Amino acid sequence: MKKTQTAIVGIVIIVILVVAGVAVYYMTMPPAPVEKKYFKIGCAISLTGMLAANGKSLQQGYEFWLTNVNKRGGILCADGNRYPVQIIYYDDKSDAATTAKLVEKLITEDKVDVIFGPFSSGCVGPSSAVTEKYKVVMIEAAGNADTLFARGFKYLFTTLKVANELGEAYMRELAKQGAKTVAVIAPDEPFYVSAAEGFKNYAPKYGIQVVHYERFPFEIKDYAPIVTKLKALNPDIVAMGSHTVPAMLLMKAAKEADFNPKAYVFSFGTMIPSFVKELGKSAEYAMEYTAISESATFKDDYFGTAKDFYKAYYNLYQTYPDSTISAAVSAGVAIEVAVKNSGVVPPISSEDAKVKFRDALAKVDIMTAGQPVKFHEKGWNIANPLGLVQIQKGVPVCVGPADWATAKMVYPCPPWKERP
Repeated sequence: MKKTQTAIVGIVIIVILVVAGVAVYYMTMPPAPVEKKYFKIGCAISLTGMLAANGKSLQQGYEFWLTNVNKRGGILCADGNRYPVQIIYYDDKSDAATTAKLVEKLITEDKVDVIFGPFSSGCVGPSSAVTEKYKVVMIEAAGNADTLFARGFKYLFTTLKVANELGEAYMRELAKQGAKTVAVIAPDEPFYVSAAEGFKNYAPKYGIQVVHYERFPFEIKDYAPIVTKLKALNPDIVAMGSHTVPAMLLMKAAKEADFNPKAYVFSFGTMIPSFVKELGKSAEYAMEYTAISESATFKDDYFGTAKDFYKAYYNLYQTYPDSTISAAVSAGVAIEVAVKNSGVVPPISSEDAKVKFRDALAKVDIMTAGQPVKFHEKGWNIANPLGLVQIQKGVPVCVGPADWATAKMVYPCPPWKERP
């Protein structure tokens, strides 16, 4: 009996020593690292394919904001903390079906909080149906065809004006120059057609007669027959719904045909470096709308004035910011404001957090160094008055309205044979 008691006492002592040893071990261990919270933004974007030049430019806009916000420590939330931002990119190869698949992957596998939109209305269309399904906000800077915002989606926002409103700036400024007639053309894709409809609708309001309106297959690469038709009409203005590649194709064909309207205007694509690099002096005098000018009175606490914005962007990328860039950067700023106002912190994963963030974004009404932002109830930006830029000596300069202008518009542009 005595031996049994002694054995029990021994076992108890051993157990006590083991427990004490384990406790000391865990007490002396370094604390487990706490996972740092951050906001994750996903983006499927055209880094290869036909839209690659525009896609890479858009990516630079997103990155410009990302660098700025992370230099400040991240997005300031209502809890008083700042949370850094990560953007996950995938190449959609300029293919809309691929964009949709990648956006779903970003939501379901990468668990992103927000989607930055792709380039082009064609790619925004199917991918925004995915974000709507999962109730994840897509805020985008390169898809503004009217049809995108006629679907009643609640989670799609763009910091651009809707495409059919872009034409107002062109016709307003060209009417001041004495333009009387316009021919409007567009490849048959959502954004191009929406922009072309805007040219057609705004022209009569400023006393400009539409002498021709034509849509043609997007796949066409030979613009010579189109130019031949336009040359016979001799319009003051040729207005084209476009991105960079269609704009270049038209300018090349016009030069070859010695077609000399008084103005060539495009809905998008002339301000990125590849336009001038590819066309050289043939790019001269082409015009495009702009949402920003270094002379605009825009200002914010993140980038400073519009002039500061211009300078900082040029110093980093050796190119000037276009409307897509100002829209991309202001999209990031809008996210910051909506995050703070909604009270969410990362991750934005619960149903309640998603709704709060979406509702706060819908109420954003801000001025940024790139442009003002206020959303229409259907999701597009209604705040910016817009102006025009023109390529002069290889550089895009703002030529209207007067309070934005940094140079005088060249109108009529010189005939091809008189150009240097």
